[in-house]
Amino acid sequence: DTVVLKGLGLGEYYPIPKQRECGDFDCYLFDNYQKGIDCAKANGATISHIDYKHAQLSYKGLNIEIHKYFTSFRGGKSKHAFEQMLNSLIRKYPCMCISKESNILQANPTFNAIFIIYHTLFHFLFESVKLRHIMDWGLLVKAERDKIDWQLFNRVCEEHKMLKFAEAITSICNDYLGFDIDIPIKTNIEYRDKVLLDIMSITDGVSNKLGWSRRIQLLKNTYKSRWK
Repeated sequence: DTVVLKGLGLGEYYPIPKQRECGDFDCYLFDNYQKGIDCAKANGATISHIDYKHAQLSYKGLNIEIHKYFTSFRGGKSKHAFEQMLNSLIRKYPCMCISKESNILQANPTFNAIFIIYHTLFHFLFESVKLRHIMDWGLLVKAERDKIDWQLFNRVCEEHKMLKFAEAITSICNDYLGFDIDIPIKTNIEYRDKVLLDIMSITDGVSNKLGWSRRIQLLKNTYKSRWK
């Protein structure tokens, strides 16, 4: 079973899915992480990087990330608890095929809502995110509003300090991008414009850097964006 994470799966919420810009193909194989790597290699994929979180492979021009874990959870009990919660949540409800033409699965909407907020905030804190990430959120919750456990979502986001960010990007969706999302999340005008301004500005990324250059750029971005 292959569950798509983030980009490619979220494209199904767009009016024309193929117009959603896509980078890597991120996937989760439940307990078959190593089996997936071996299968990919046997079919011609080459490994470019492996760490404790995921393996990065290249296959016919497509960058693939096979996730063993969902988050970078080293460094504290709270991070470990969040990783364990996501692992339990993706298994709690059945995954569905993303389309009739594919056997690739998509996680349940509650998992996706929490994971997308985490992933978007993680990148926002240390480099930046793009407008498409905000569109992803708006289209996801507009389509799956009634299937998301909002009580759980709000509790998890508040516990892990993600709620203000969720409120801010929901406000951007409604106030600037033409969405009319009616979900049990407060609006946050205080951070709405600061978040949007940061998204529209140019920030040097860290994802495409390695070693000390990655760490130095990370420190620069962190200092520049202390308010985050």
